Amino acid sequence: MLSLCTIDVRHSEPGTEVTVDWGEPGGPQKAIRATVAPAPYKPDRRRTDLHQA
Repeated sequence: MLSLCTIDVRHSEPGTEVTVDWGEPGGPQKAIRATVAPAPYKPDRRRTDLHQA
């Protein structure tokens, strides 16, 4: 499962294991384990020079 969230800087190192409350605010929620990973999940090629391709 993939979820995006904001976390405190002190927990932001990729590979850090955290617990996230998953679900709708005010509704049922479940604590799930997660591992911090960088986003985006693919290389950023927006600044690639397409003339070099």
